[in-house]
Amino acid sequence: MLKLKLTESKKEYNLDNVKFNKEEKYFSLRSSENPEIEIEVQYLLNVVDTYNADQFKLFSFVNSSLSKEENIFEVHVDRKSVNRIGWAFPIQALNSTYHTKADNVHFLRYAFVSFQKLLRGEYFKEDHVFELASFNQEVNITEIYNSQLIVLCLSTEKTNLIHGFELSDYLHSLYSFRYFWIDSAAEFFVESEPIEINDDTSRIRISEISRVLKGDIFIISLFKTHLKLNNHPIVHFHLLYQIVELLINRVYDCEIEKLLVESKDKTKSPHDLLMASNKLQTEKYRIVQLIDNYLKQKPASTPDLIRLCKDALSIFEKEKIQESDKSKIVADLEKHKILRFIDNQIGRNPASEDNLSEIRIGILSILEKEKLQTTDIHIGEAFYTFRNAVVHNLRGLAQLDYNFEQFNQINIQFEKYIIDILSSYQEPDTSFEMEELPLAWLLYLEMKSFFEDNSNL
Repeated sequence: MLKLKLTESKKEYNLDNVKFNKEEKYFSLRSSENPEIEIEVQYLLNVVDTYNADQFKLFSFVNSSLSKEENIFEVHVDRKSVNRIGWAFPIQALNSTYHTKADNVHFLRYAFVSFQKLLRGEYFKEDHVFELASFNQEVNITEIYNSQLIVLCLSTEKTNLIHGFELSDYLHSLYSFRYFWIDSAAEFFVESEPIEINDDTSRIRISEISRVLKGDIFIISLFKTHLKLNNHPIVHFHLLYQIVELLINRVYDCEIEKLLVESKDKTKSPHDLLMASNKLQTEKYRIVQLIDNYLKQKPASTPDLIRLCKDALSIFEKEKIQESDKSKIVADLEKHKILRFIDNQIGRNPASEDNLSEIRIGILSILEKEKLQTTDIHIGEAFYTFRNAVVHNLRGLAQLDYNFEQFNQINIQFEKYIIDILSSYQEPDTSFEMEELPLAWLLYLEMKSFFEDNSNL
């Protein structure tokens, strides 16, 4: 509900009667509580009133990077069966005829609907109160709402075509354009890093979060609140990294379920099952599993993130930070290449003496190569190693990268990476009946649960 408060009074009046004068192009706001109240709100755009306002929903956002009247975008979703679902634009675009969409009939339909719903108070989740000096005034929309606010107007006819549509499932994707969802005017203040959008772009495309992550409280609060309130690059990185922690915990559970199924089916020996379980205890292994086996597609930001992590790690070399981890990465990768080369050669002709000679030559050539290029380092190992460097040598980082230029560059790519994997994440279907599992595994689960519940003992 929209409410009026006089500057010299504490009383608030519900503006529950909204009418549009088409000839004079203004909305009249009246109150059943006080017949003396009549507020006129001018509507400057061309009137296109062919849509029923009840078939649309408004959502309140802020975006310090895209708050100019020209920042008007069609909103599309990543679905072939659904095209545009709405528009995102600053409130001040409703108060101007000088932007490029002032003659766009598609925008004008949404603009009129939005204006009408704003005056009905259908914007914030709670009542919106604005102040005026008198009961009878002519005002514009930006005297009722802050001119820096953003309107997201969605067609319910279009969103109903998306099964189980919830805006919260798209918050991570909207955040990539620096749109923050807010519930009230009190949440207005927000400063964010500027975002670059091609000037020729008139639309934004948003992606739905992974089906298995829908409704996760932490993910919603991260993109709705936490990232909005924390701009320091180190805090920003750690907040984003919590998504990795969340996902690798899910990976752990999925992988354990796989082992349980394999144990039931006796497709692996007890020794192999134990070794596989031990591997899962390391965070780096679970990160690699996440990226290699739990994503529908690899994020486009992968090469840039690898390069930036390796460059940033070099600043620690002066303090001999992370040398052991970096050496281990190189050693592991070289070992992997050697084993892969041997497997390939033996697979071709195990009995050939020439083949053995080729293996020896191949091993020597691998060992004599220079240090691996950035593209040879697994992305998971890259940002995991960087994360460890930050956690264990924050003081060194602050001294060597005191203006955080490198850190900010990593955050830009890491942020893109995290947003992509939230949409791309998937889990295998591993179903099993607990009563059919071997007794040993049931005991393992019981003991694991006991130690987790009593970790502070």
